Amino acid sequence: MKQMQQLLFPFTTKNILQFIVILFCIGFSLGTIVLIYPIHWVSDYVIAENWSSTSEKLLIKFLIIIYLVLSFVIAVWLLRRLLKSKKNSHKIIVFVSLILITSFFLWLWFNPDLMGKTNRDKIASENTASAEFFFGSYPSESTLFDLKDEGYTLVISLLHPTVIPFEPKLIIDEEKYAKTVGIKYIHIPMLPWISDNTDAITKIKEIIKTEKGKIYVHCYLGKDRVNVVKNIIKNNNGFIDKSTEPESKRKLDDITKFERGEIFKLAPDVFLVPFPGQDWLVFNIIDKFLKLPLTVVQDSYLKLLPRIPTIIQISEIKICRCIN
Repeated sequence: MKQMQQLLFPFTTKNILQFIVILFCIGFSLGTIVLIYPIHWVSDYVIAENWSSTSEKLLIKFLIIIYLVLSFVIAVWLLRRLLKSKKNSHKIIVFVSLILITSFFLWLWFNPDLMGKTNRDKIASENTASAEFFFGSYPSESTLFDLKDEGYTLVISLLHPTVIPFEPKLIIDEEKYAKTVGIKYIHIPMLPWISDNTDAITKIKEIIKTEKGKIYVHCYLGKDRVNVVKNIIKNNNGFIDKSTEPESKRKLDDITKFERGEIFKLAPDVFLVPFPGQDWLVFNIIDKFLKLPLTVVQDSYLKLLPRIPTIIQISEIKICRCIN
């Protein structure tokens, strides 16, 4: 214990309370800067380079760990300096400065427009067969009026009530704004990077299937949680819900050979087939059996496939592996 105190600071009640205040102020202020800049730079880079969501989460968590360690080290260093200072005026100046800076950042969080407002002329979007999804930051009441005038029929909020103290208030405010404006509002809480958001993802998939029109999806800054929804739409748009397929649909189980040879069933929904011609593959397997848009199979991808037997896995709706 003595070695720990020598490394950090004397563990008195007063010192511990001072450390908690300093750590909170340093952590909140530094966390705001890290979230707005480094984390979003990394997030934008990951999206541009088409990294997987798992890789993004690992990288973001690594940055969060660095931020937490740095906040702790700075707080310990500052407290040790204050304990060595013999002038109370220095301590007062430091604590007042920390509180003012933290209060400023807290005030910013309660005013999303000041943190970064989405330019709707350059807004990102994803389309499904029946809806257009647009992504941005938290909308003010005036923004909701604008959205309704522009033909938006639904607003989806991804804010989470555990992101205290500002998101719970913003959620309540937006619900009131939506009622005043007269636009449909759905709240689907999500947490970025630290949660699988299973329930939220399920709800988003249902909305993709059922909702129509122009839909505005937002988190706080429009730079993290909305990307999860973008990926869900990209990965699910155009794919079949097999539970709705008719029982009489033709299956590979129903035939024994193609024009170039026999079909062998290796496992449920996994078949070994002779390599067909490109046009035959697209119009017979993709069209007749999977009922996918022809754009799913790109010409450049097909050219990479060797002219040898190929395993086609129907359950995942993709050509999954070639036999070498």
